[in-house]
Amino acid sequence: MGYGDTRGVHPHVVATTVFESSVRLLRRLDAGWVEIEEGVDTFAVENGRIRSQTSHGRITFNGPPPDQGGAHRSRSPELVLDPVAEAVARRRGECDVPPMRHGSRLALRFLLVSALLWISACGDGSTTAAGISGAPDPALPGPYPVGVTRIELRDEVRDRTLLTEVWYPADESARGAAPAPATSYLPPELAFLADDATIPLVAVRDVPLAADGPYPLIAFSHGSGGIRFQNSFQCEHLASHGYVVVAPDHQGNTFFDGSGSTAELQEARPLDVLHLLDEFSRFTEESGHRFEGWVDLDRGFGVTGHSFGAFTSLAVASQDSRIVAALPMALGGPVSDTYSAATLLMLATVDVTIGPAGNDGVRAAFDAVPGPRFLAELVDAGHYSFSFACQTGLGIGDGDGCGTGTRFDGSPVTFISDLRVWDIVNTYSAALFGRYVKGISEYDEVLATTIDPEVNRYAADPDR
Repeated sequence: MGYGDTRGVHPHVVATTVFESSVRLLRRLDAGWVEIEEGVDTFAVENGRIRSQTSHGRITFNGPPPDQGGAHRSRSPELVLDPVAEAVARRRGECDVPPMRHGSRLALRFLLVSALLWISACGDGSTTAAGISGAPDPALPGPYPVGVTRIELRDEVRDRTLLTEVWYPADESARGAAPAPATSYLPPELAFLADDATIPLVAVRDVPLAADGPYPLIAFSHGSGGIRFQNSFQCEHLASHGYVVVAPDHQGNTFFDGSGSTAELQEARPLDVLHLLDEFSRFTEESGHRFEGWVDLDRGFGVTGHSFGAFTSLAVASQDSRIVAALPMALGGPVSDTYSAATLLMLATVDVTIGPAGNDGVRAAFDAVPGPRFLAELVDAGHYSFSFACQTGLGIGDGDGCGTGTRFDGSPVTFISDLRVWDIVNTYSAALFGRYVKGISEYDEVLATTIDPEVNRYAADPDR
């Protein structure tokens, strides 16, 4: 677990309310809620990620959801823990809770993590948050620490250079190491672009691969004008669940290079991904190569992508029978007669970039794919909710997934938290690829479930 990161310590973060002088985090448990409040500074926790520090506060478990109307004003230097429902803490009272040291900011951060870990430890471990027995919970980080590395590939035939980020299951020695900062993904001369970024990252750069490989291969394709690590949250989550994830910068269509035409890129981008799949298939069998033994060629491949990357994912799956699962977000795309991948499509109901016609294109792709097929429509999300745009500090996505905007009917909207969207993306990603790439049948239950139904209109057709 990285510094200031509580992902994975407990499931189902459903709401965060930040007040001027305090913050409340609500976590839905099997029965009851968790409330975290603080009256000094702003203790900002959003979907499991600690956003800032405080001096002291109170954490209370159990009880009904508190009134959303205003902040609690009480300030206590103690950590208060009450047992929660049987399904969450089956052995009530068996865990000792350390006292909080008054006035210690570091202590509050440490004890918050300890307290949430305490909840998980009290359970008997037989049932995960999603009710899955015998498989890693797709809503939580998987069992592996995450590594990240980079390689520049050349497609000499097409004269294209593909700078590629690679996330992977890392050796246990990487657990607890400092994550690679956002600046490490950028050219040194452009590192200043990350000065105001709040992107939560967990991957450690250039650490050894975990020893129990090889691992299935998944490719991620970024959006038009995007960048290869724009969905680091998703790529890291998949790597923690035991996948090698490769993501290229599509030459001529990145944040730094917009020289390509749409017509050229519709052809070039799918070929970029196919080139990566071919190269990593070759690398894993090449003696002495840095990626020797990384990729499991006995399993099919997965593809996922955002916006133009969604188009790219569908185009790749339409061309290559090695693709057994696809997860396109925020755009439709071509579906060939030979398309055979299990497909989970996602759209945002307030996607200003592609508009109602673009969303209809996503629905048309859902109708066209042969199945198994799934469709998640995220209410009051925007185009950039599916990426880290809102966390860059650059204003990317403002009015289209970040902050406030306008619905298609002209009414105002406050977009749902991008971190809430990430949780849905991550859960469905791990479940889809776990089921159809790794063959974990327990994930059928997750893929049949409407995750976060308050904001998710979901259709599942696994048997088509």
